[in-house]
Amino acid sequence: MIPIKQKHNHCFVSCLASCLMDDEGKKLQEYLVNSFSLELQKDSVNEGIALDTGKMEEIIIATGLYKYARHISKDNEQMKADLKNGVFDLKKIMLTSVTGQLHCWRIDSIQEDGLMVMEPMIGDFIHINSGYFMMDEGPPDA
Repeated sequence: MIPIKQKHNHCFVSCLASCLMDDEGKKLQEYLVNSFSLELQKDSVNEGIALDTGKMEEIIIATGLYKYARHISKDNEQMKADLKNGVFDLKKIMLTSVTGQLHCWRIDSIQEDGLMVMEPMIGDFIHINSGYFMMDEGPPDA
């Protein structure tokens, strides 16, 4: 169980959110796919995969996670430098692969030789140092 502190008078919502996070968040993932069935290709072999980065941006905004979203292509060294210099808020970035099958990670920390990211396929953290682009809501002062 993941405890979630309620907002003003949101005790039911807080408990519901906690329940959705049980079982590694599978219910929450199902809820999102059902809510964005077209954008996330519900009931297809590619269920859960956004049609394109534009659809990813639309979903991020529609969930209320961020006011706006955009994708930015960066090479590894430039992205690490930008993250270290605070150009982007580390907690507000998702990485997506640019080669092979579309895949997404969430950044946990910056390391000298890459990034520590949440790897959704295993539900744990791994180190990566490969090509990707990132999505964010913009610089912290925007």
